[in-house]
Parts: sequence; structure tokens; C-alpha cells
Amino acid sequence: MGLVTTHAIPIKTVAYGEADLIVTFLTRAEGRVTCIAKAARKSRKRFGGSLSLFCITQIVYSQKPQKGGLPLLSEASAIRSFENILADVSCVAYASCWAELVLRWTHEGEPGEELFNLLSGVLSLLDFDTGQAGRLHLIYQMRFLLLAGMAPRLDSCAVCSKPLDEAAPDGLWFDNRAGGLLCKTCFDEKGRGVRVDAGTIKLLSWTGKNSLDQALRARFSGPALMNATKLLESFTPFHLGQTIKSLDFLRRLREVP
Repeated sequence: MGLVTTHAIPIKTVAYGEADLIVTFLTRAEGRVTCIAKAARKSRKRFGGSLSLFCITQIVYSQKPQKGGLPLLSEASAIRSFENILADVSCVAYASCWAELVLRWTHEGEPGEELFNLLSGVLSLLDFDTGQAGRLHLIYQMRFLLLAGMAPRLDSCAVCSKPLDEAAPDGLWFDNRAGGLLCKTCFDEKGRGVRVDAGTIKLLSWTGKNSLDQALRARFSGPALMNATKLLESFTPFHLGQTIKSLDFLRRLREVP
């Protein structure tokens, strides 16, 4: 039975039986992988804190499952744990949302190095500065949508292709069903969409096209960040075709004074 050794991020854990744990990882080598960790709940010495959610871990697991079962996790050792994230309920909510997007979109065994790099990158930045959570959330969603091939059309009208700069003086709207921006003419014809400003759209584009460090340099005003976040939090589940439960929790948490 072949073994795979790779860096991984635990994104979901489920208790199984009296002592075992089923763990879903986002791995660098093979994308999303779900393994069974025998006796993981019975003995803390075996895996320690390496199976805690959102840490970066090196794992060794069987490449092929036993009959009717899951791949067996044989080794796991924590490389980096994110204590600042786990100590802040708001940060845990953001990280849970990012992990759920991975779970909703990916399939077992699909290549996932770019997505692994994105998730590990935003988790590292969030742990370093928890005050960046809102901006990292926006950046993660934009880059996730690009990797998923579902990014909204932001450079021109999604219906008639009128360039952004030409359409902007008459007003811009954003429509989930159209897949992005609408100019005034197409908005009038469709009769749907929410009003957006060109500055917010250009900043969204910037966050998706540049490195994480460069994207963090983008300066969003409070209202622009709020509006852009609301836009993507509506667009992403619409195009995934699924409810993001952790996103609902995150929204409720943000409403708490």
C-alpha cells in the first residue's frame, strides 16, 4: 500500500466510533483528502495537536483505502499552529467560512496546490494580524472565485461588454445572475441588480490579480469594504449553488455590538 507524505490543513473533523476521528484535509499534494485517524480521540500522544482545525501539518497516509473504508492516517506532526486565530471567535468564524468554501467546491483527490497556498497564506496573515480579518475575507473570496473559475466579470458589462470606464459615468450595477457588472442600459433591460461604484469594483479587481501582500496594500474605505464584502458574500454561494452555513454564522456574529 503506497504512502503519501504532504503538507496539509485540517478543515473538518468528525468523531467516529469510540476513539477514531475522520479528518478532511486540504493537502498540497492531492487537494482535498479525507482520512481516518485511528485512536485519535483516545490517545493525545499519537497525533498531539496536529489535527486541530486550521493548523499546518505534515501528514502521512495510505494512498489507497482498505476495502470499503477511508485512507488511513498513519502520521501527523504540526508544523505551525495558529493560536491567535483559535483564541478569537471572530477569526475562527472567518477561517471556518474559508474552509467551508473549500469543502463545498472541491472533490476528493483533485489537484489543489494553488488553493492550499491561498488558504495557508490567508491563515498565516490572519494569525499575524487579526485586525486584518475583514480585508483578508474579501481577498480570499476573490481569489477563491478566480481559482474556481467563477470570478465575477468586473472589467466590463456582463451583458453587452461595454468597458467599465465607459459605463461608469452613467452608473454601474452588479447582478449575480448576469455574473457581474451591468451598465445602465442593461440594468434597465434586466430590471435587477444592486448599485455599485467604480472605485469599489477596481479595488476588487486589484485584490484578485496581485499577490496577497500587494492585495493587502489596497486601501478600502469602511463603506467600500462593507459593500464589496456584501456583494461577494451574495455572489459566492449563488454560483456555488449551496448555502454556506459558516457564512450565516459570520454574518450574525458581525451584527453583535
